[in-house]
Amino acid sequence: MHRIWLALLCFLAFAPKLLAQDLVFSTVSREPFSLEISGQDTGFSVDLIQAIGADINKSVVLDRKDSFSAMLGAVQSAEVDGAIANISITA
Repeated sequence: MHRIWLALLCFLAFAPKLLAQDLVFSTVSREPFSLEISGQDTGFSVDLIQAIGADINKSVVLDRKDSFSAMLGAVQSAEVDGAIANISITA
């Protein structure tokens, strides 16, 4: 019985996020990964995240930031669902 209550509690806690219409991803302008041309978002990273969104039946909204720290800060503060750009693992 406890498992049922736990499962229900988890569902209620995460359902609003799981049922959201759009995925919001933060990005920065860095050619050829993410750029804006004539008001349209384009680039390798943009195409990739839009293809992933289409594959899982979610639309993707990009939140363009001025710096990598602002982009990653938006992820850390849960302002967005994720970040996509030319992100590298460094020390």
